[in-house]
Amino acid sequence: IPNFIQAKVGYLQSVQEYLLPLKLTFLKVDLRDGKLVYPCSPGTLCILAGKSPRGNHKHCIVGRVTSEKVSFELHHDPHTSDLGLEDYQWAGFVVQMCKSTI
Repeated sequence: IPNFIQAKVGYLQSVQEYLLPLKLTFLKVDLRDGKLVYPCSPGTLCILAGKSPRGNHKHCIVGRVTSEKVSFELHHDPHTSDLGLEDYQWAGFVVQMCKSTI
């Protein structure tokens, strides 16, 4: 998997270009007070971005929607510290594209 942050076209476009051949797209959703505005199915996995507890920079983890349907819990932190995030700023969902549009 490429380092999307270092892409010259920007991370979001780079993620979309990476997913397109797989017939997937990335849906980035802003959060309100660290929660989804609209409910989602519990157990749904997503990418969560927020402030890293290890310094003044952003970090991303894999999150899971809780039984509350709008909150998240840590599913996997790719950093060895496994500290997660200090806050949740946005969530990203990998979504399968409709066959009629591919």
